Amino acid sequence: MVAMLSVGCSSGPEPSVQALCERLALVEGMDESLAVADGERLEEQASDLRAAVRVAPQDVAPALRALSETVDTIAATVATATGDRREAVTDALADRQDQIDALTWSGVAVAEWSVANCGLDLDSGSTVTTTTTTPTVDTTPAAGDDSAPTSDP
Repeated sequence: MVAMLSVGCSSGPEPSVQALCERLALVEGMDESLAVADGERLEEQASDLRAAVRVAPQDVAPALRALSETVDTIAATVATATGDRREAVTDALADRQDQIDALTWSGVAVAEWSVANCGLDLDSGSTVTTTTTTPTVDTTPAAGDDSAPTSDP
């Protein structure tokens, strides 16, 4: 009976590269939203980031989660700001000054993952072509190396 119940229950979408790439495409330009303190767009992007966390593969999930939590907080601050929204963003970031290095690392990690796995540059929103290079190994023997095969005439 327990086995039947556990098979029928689902905890939500499964983590996958494709699902995360689809979600990340929705959050491109977040830097611009932060810079201009676009509260409405920032809230949409915060929601999309929360959804992205739910489908993130394990290799990028911690960085994405940290980024999402911070963006949620900043979006909430901007949404409730009664004065200058840009100042609210600046203040929200200043309140997290001790976390800036970790947040920067998280942002870079997510951006690099996006380029490598989705071909998406989150800063520009453009698709980038990724190439894989195979390292070449030089099999030419070094000067004075007698271990190289030789042919005797």
